[in-house]
Amino acid sequence: GIAACDKALNGFQQVHRLFLAMVQRYPELRAKVNAKLRLFSCGGEAYRHKDRLRSLGDLLPLLAVSDRYSWSNVWQVFLAETLDRSVLWLGREHPELTRLPTADDRKDPDKLSELRQKRLELTLQAVAIRLRVTMFFVFFFKTFCQGTLDQRAERYDRYFGDAVPHGMPSTAEFKKRVKSILEVKSWAGIFKNLGVQCPPDETIARILEESVANSLRRGYHRAGMDFKRIQRSGVSRIVTRGESYALSKQMKGFTLGLGWTSNHDLDCGVILFDAETKQVEEIVDYSHLRSERYRIVHT
Repeated sequence: GIAACDKALNGFQQVHRLFLAMVQRYPELRAKVNAKLRLFSCGGEAYRHKDRLRSLGDLLPLLAVSDRYSWSNVWQVFLAETLDRSVLWLGREHPELTRLPTADDRKDPDKLSELRQKRLELTLQAVAIRLRVTMFFVFFFKTFCQGTLDQRAERYDRYFGDAVPHGMPSTAEFKKRVKSILEVKSWAGIFKNLGVQCPPDETIARILEESVANSLRRGYHRAGMDFKRIQRSGVSRIVTRGESYALSKQMKGFTLGLGWTSNHDLDCGVILFDAETKQVEEIVDYSHLRSERYRIVHT
């Protein structure tokens, strides 16, 4: 949020400088970064599927240390993939959004316009929240990722990581941008913060309809799915990854659950939760066999 902007700006700069040093020192790491971005942007749908890339957010930091790819190279496929993946969670709140206009609907211009306007309105808030981190990274890319990798590192070193002396935004300007991202309330605002031209409403509505068809075709959701059964109790780790969730002050406790997606195999897992920071530090299960912090190993 706004209150944490000072620490967030400084922290991002310091981590960015560290990542720059790593790709400068280890050329093979730089090659892997570029290869992953190349596959995502040019390799086709298979390389962007959930099964291959669980979290789209993992891709964004790579753009900050790539000497070949930038946001302008990936934004179209990144946004398309984000919208495809959002259909499942939109269906949980608004199941009607997973139904496409029928042939009869398309024959009636007024009915089709009404359906598309409703889709735009109901989808807006959910998409704006899902794209918050992306919008912040776009601001970061345009502000701190200009020039070559050496030039980016040199700017940090010259001013000891302080962004202000070399024309970068002040903390006040940074707070203003974060505030605009958190409060975005229009499709025009979303596309502006993504650094691309906003299409007409009708075009956006058609894109959203295509994302529903894509989600179904790619197996992200199923026809006839009961969306009410998706994470019926509590808040999902998948939904809240990278986000915060406010609990009622009257709440005395809560339960953390760990699900397993296979219908045929049984697995056990351990959730490592820090009681002081109230953060899930790590999860050890069949997909992550060894803790990076503690002596916990999956057998």
